[in-house]
Amino acid sequence: MSDSEVFRLFQAKRVLTMAGPDAEAFVTFGGRIVAVGNAGDLRAQFSTAEQVDLGDGIVLPGFNDAHMHPSKAAEYRVHVNLDPDKVTTPEALFEKLREEVARTPKGQWIQAVRYDHAKTTGGRIIDRGDLDRISTDHPIHVRHLSGHIGVANTPALALGGIGDHDEPPSGGEYGKGDDGRVNGVLYGRAENLFIVRLPEPDLEARLRGFSSALQDFHAAGITSITDAMVIPSAIELFQEADARGLLTARVGMLIRHDYFDRIRDLKIRSGFGSDKLRLIGVKGVLDGAVAGGTCFCEQPLEGTTYSGMLNMTAAELTDLVRAVHASGNCLAMHANGDRAIKMLLAEVSAAMAAAPRPGLHHRIEHCSLITPEIVAEIKALDLMVVPLMSYPAFHGEKIRQYFGARRADWMIACRSFLDAGITVGGSSDFGAGPFEPLRNIQGCVLRLDTSGQLVGPSQRILVEEALEIYTAGSAAVSGEAGIKGRIKPGQLADFTVIEQSPIEVEPHTIRRIPVRSTWVGAEKVWGSH
Repeated sequence: MSDSEVFRLFQAKRVLTMAGPDAEAFVTFGGRIVAVGNAGDLRAQFSTAEQVDLGDGIVLPGFNDAHMHPSKAAEYRVHVNLDPDKVTTPEALFEKLREEVARTPKGQWIQAVRYDHAKTTGGRIIDRGDLDRISTDHPIHVRHLSGHIGVANTPALALGGIGDHDEPPSGGEYGKGDDGRVNGVLYGRAENLFIVRLPEPDLEARLRGFSSALQDFHAAGITSITDAMVIPSAIELFQEADARGLLTARVGMLIRHDYFDRIRDLKIRSGFGSDKLRLIGVKGVLDGAVAGGTCFCEQPLEGTTYSGMLNMTAAELTDLVRAVHASGNCLAMHANGDRAIKMLLAEVSAAMAAAPRPGLHHRIEHCSLITPEIVAEIKALDLMVVPLMSYPAFHGEKIRQYFGARRADWMIACRSFLDAGITVGGSSDFGAGPFEPLRNIQGCVLRLDTSGQLVGPSQRILVEEALEIYTAGSAAVSGEAGIKGRIKPGQLADFTVIEQSPIEVEPHTIRRIPVRSTWVGAEKVWGSH
């Protein structure tokens, strides 16, 4: 008999149930919660239960990141990781690439990830000339942390079939130098089409990286994650991790829209799978990125004539929205700029009118720049939103630079969504932003960037609201409100134990609250308690 098949009584200083009054204890069986309440009462009722004393810890439902990129995070341990928290200067970036060149045989690819031009190279995006000076004996590709920009050196461009004067694909752009030649910077679909040509690490390397990433997530109190861009190799990774007993978090999958036909032909719908590995929906990407300054907006970025870019045509958007809706799957469409969001809302409205599907709730991923009219339309269509919770703090300087103070008050608009009664899920968009929920909760409560400047202060939310978003809200946008997000009978016994209540500490210290342990299905997956 496994530990999950016995009654276990967990007692702590306080249990923040997110389902009503706080409690002292709860009882689990079979990986689920069966009772919550007063410790003495539960001990009397479940006299044979195994006792688990969590001391003076504070228990919360496990954090649930409804939009991140864990299959890519597996590769961060394999490729050159240019994490902007650590690689903060151009010199440091180039040195890391030179070190990789020195240990890599000539002709083999060098791939680097999580590059941020704002935090590392002073706002200038590096180009092929910079990379050629590192090496022309190796094809080099550097991917921006937004996932919407990449940089290739001359050998890499040649292997990718991109000539000096080629025109970009629809939905993409090539950066050009003063001489009119392609300068190695790839935007949108141009980058997406390029990276499919890159060699992937083997499965064993990805499994090692994924297991390491899961431990990092658990150390931050995370019990559930949704991969927001799943391709076949990611499904292979997750299934193999599960088969080997390495899948310690619950994983939701948003299948990249390129593969939608395959699941439609098999008549598979959102919710297919298990409590451990489940299809959430279909992911499409309509426009660019906040962190890259490429989202599709009604007005140009501050001080420019540039209003962003679309990653698909209007006709492609229409076809995708109608097909996914008609199939009964949840559509999770990346739309950042207000102009892109309006396009999406019009298509969703038309699809719903053509084929009503009561109970099917679609998602807008990021939904970053909004207006009161957009909020009203989202509510009227009963859509759900998954905003970039990590961005006000981590990318706040970019938000102010690209969009200005006025528009910043309508970005990452958790306050507006909650006030309108819209379902909101918590998301880091890791690796575009940091994954630690407490760090991101503090950012949405304070709305202060890394320099201490306010970023859209009218969109501040309460700590209690932020906790709700990162637990029950994420469960709701994943179609799992009945089994996740609260500590109450019938829910999965997924929880984290932290040292202090985020509601009671000074808000500037929330991100520093230690996580003591993390539990999935009443089994400890991280920590010492």
